[in-house]
Amino acid sequence: MTPINLAEAEITDLEVVANAADLRQDIHVFVDYARSHEIKRGHRDNQIPLAHRQRLAKLMSDPNSAAHSDEDGFSPWIEHVDSVCLALGLVRYETEGIYVGYTSSSPSFPDNYVKCSGDVHEEFLGLSLQEQEERILNVHLKDGNAGASEFFSRSPLSQLDRFDAWGSATGVVPTIQFLKVRRHLLDLLAQCPIGVWFSTKSLIEHLRRHDPWFLIPERVPAAVQARGMHADRYANFIERKRGDWGNRNPISDRDPEGFVKVEGRYVERFLEGIPLVLGYTEVAYARRKIESEIEPSRGLLRAFRITERLQPAMRQRIAAPKVTVLPNFEVHVESPFFPAKTEAQLLPLGELAQRGIVTVFRLTKPKVAAFMAANPKVSAIGTLQELSGRHLPSNVEQELTDWAGHSEKFILYEGFGLLEGL
Repeated sequence: MTPINLAEAEITDLEVVANAADLRQDIHVFVDYARSHEIKRGHRDNQIPLAHRQRLAKLMSDPNSAAHSDEDGFSPWIEHVDSVCLALGLVRYETEGIYVGYTSSSPSFPDNYVKCSGDVHEEFLGLSLQEQEERILNVHLKDGNAGASEFFSRSPLSQLDRFDAWGSATGVVPTIQFLKVRRHLLDLLAQCPIGVWFSTKSLIEHLRRHDPWFLIPERVPAAVQARGMHADRYANFIERKRGDWGNRNPISDRDPEGFVKVEGRYVERFLEGIPLVLGYTEVAYARRKIESEIEPSRGLLRAFRITERLQPAMRQRIAAPKVTVLPNFEVHVESPFFPAKTEAQLLPLGELAQRGIVTVFRLTKPKVAAFMAANPKVSAIGTLQELSGRHLPSNVEQELTDWAGHSEKFILYEGFGLLEGL
């Protein structure tokens, strides 16, 4: 791979977009919600009902993103989290449906409930952060068929329009190995310094000069040529005046700007797809979303920068969370990747005070005592020392010992509800 050397970009007049939501956290939010609620999916559309979407939106890592609905009332972010959980096997439900009666033109989904796969979730939690990230990334790299590629489909955060999918079931597009292409581009982006804004145009030019066949092979596969229809390199891609739906003329293989018009458009749409959804990149758009009268738009995603997540993910260097227990009874968990297992171990011992790259818990006497009462064979001190990899501050250790003594005063009842009244 040729070393990358891109031009830096000025973003003063651009619209910067970052993903404020954390997919890794929201996966566990969705699973926990599905475990505690009975979600019956839509009989006709197989979608999550509105009431559940509204509750989920309030629980997601970025409520504003999750609550944003499209014109049909669906939340693209919640739908994406749902699909990722299904692909990971963390939940299961019917996806094919049945045809009711002789006149049915679309499937129905009677009594289709979301079920949690508890064993799969526990196994997933037991993986290292690197292994979890690989599974989540692979779900996205393999996402969909050619028709669901960045050329023709939008991600939950997309702003750019897409190519007309007419004729895309034949020709070159079905032969493109999108999984390989996506990983290749992520590896290329991982060469960029973290936090520096680079010109998208310079990335496209780098690919044109040094890797022109990264997406579409130099020679059209023989099987495609034998079929005749859509056999040219760019035969699947139509550029036209906006609204001129009668124009089915593809971009010519002999067009001197063909690479920018096809591969360049793909790069723009890739940058606002998988890497933005996974928090690997941030992007910057021209404030005008339509380029003159041509569709699909071109040159509107002007700049990008990579975040601290991309390089460790692609280089297999995601470290375990760094846990520090402080004398003031705060526990700091430092990790750019959501530490679900560590949080699950700390929540029974304290209150969540802050979540982010550094997540903060405050150990509390009632929680520690209740935890010890419910788990007499488990040591809170031992759990914290194992997580942090060091001895606890002496005052914290002494207090935890005293708090554990209070666990003998707890009486735990299971299978009962609490009724409060005057």
